[in-house]
Amino acid sequence: MKIAFFFEGHFREFPLTPGFIQLGFVFECLDIYGIKIDGGYVLENLKFMAFLRPFDRCIIEICITDKNINFKIFANETQCSLGRIKVV
Repeated sequence: MKIAFFFEGHFREFPLTPGFIQLGFVFECLDIYGIKIDGGYVLENLKFMAFLRPFDRCIIEICITDKNINFKIFANETQCSLGRIKVV
């Protein structure tokens, strides 16, 4: 089985889903619901607190305010990460 490039350094014997892939999940969810970030944005308050492993089923919670998009990612009933996308 060919392993994805990001798991080779993140880690071959104990693969974890890297933060940039988790952020990609959030942006994909926003896109699915028709939320476009056309201008600039800043990522704030990023925290990665628990492992998100390949093939874990995850839940992404998104809360949108006027200028911020807050998100949390859960897997196995545990919060894995959170952050805020501030639209500028």
